[in-house]
Amino acid sequence: MKYFSKKLFLFLFSLSATTNFNCSGAISGRLNAIIIPVAGQEETVEVPFFSASASYENGGLTFTYPSGLFSTTPSVRVSAELSGANYSSTQTVSTQITANSTTSTTVRVNLGTVLSITEADDDDVIVHLFANEVEIPEE
Repeated sequence: MKYFSKKLFLFLFSLSATTNFNCSGAISGRLNAIIIPVAGQEETVEVPFFSASASYENGGLTFTYPSGLFSTTPSVRVSAELSGANYSSTQTVSTQITANSTTSTTVRVNLGTVLSITEADDDDVIVHLFANEVEIPEE
């Protein structure tokens, strides 16, 4: 019985010794990923990653990556949480990646209610970002 195509991979991540910490709270480094094609040999590749959280700045928040971390534009995931005391639990928060490159990613955060949508003010939101670069080896 054919369960999955050859393109299905199982990723097992473990932190490697090249993880960097800095005083701004960002974590970056390389993960060792074991790639196991369904019908093939396992292969280990390095996966560069960056993770950070910061208070939002009106106009957009830019996360800058360490020099040379990514060789191709990374895959980015962002989330936001309200940090200001003036917002109700019925307010929605949306994030938008407005720029993404090998050196940085810029995020815009909008807050909305039934009546309006506006950009978040300074320090109203904490933005969490995780970026990684994954290149799947050719068969």
